[in-house]
Amino acid sequence: DSFQSTLAEGMGVDPDAVTAFETDEMPEDLAGTVDRVLIFRSMHGLNIGNQADTVLKTARMMLKDDGMVGVVQHMAPEGASYDDYGARQRGYMRKQDVVAIFEANGFELVSESDINANPNDPANWENGVWTLPPVLATGANDPRRDEYLAIGESNRMTLLFRKAD
Repeated sequence: DSFQSTLAEGMGVDPDAVTAFETDEMPEDLAGTVDRVLIFRSMHGLNIGNQADTVLKTARMMLKDDGMVGVVQHMAPEGASYDDYGARQRGYMRKQDVVAIFEANGFELVSESDINANPNDPANWENGVWTLPPVLATGANDPRRDEYLAIGESNRMTLLFRKAD
């Protein structure tokens, strides 16, 4: 309820125009009616928490036959090992792992963009993606803080998946 009212207030719309629910509480009348679903910077948490399949199955049920899912996710370096970027919680994921999760749940990759890419991020931080802005997890007194600010936010992949037949 608080998400619904906060979002409505921030967007300047009637709260009744906002639908909010947990993935295990999807309203039945929503099935097959949604054009697009967006997932921002959370695939790593869904993956580590064993929730990715559940969330993507719900998204697939909500989507129309030609529905799409847009994903923005912190991206591990090219050639990164699964042991270092899949099994460890750094916030970064390998593109191939994100694609595999979506394909396993009935989606196909149809497009990608480098609009959120940041080649200045080596994606190898001891404290993970949270080292960089906006979190800056190492604190205000970290002697490398200016370096983190100069790098900016993480290197991110931006992917578009279509609901497969």
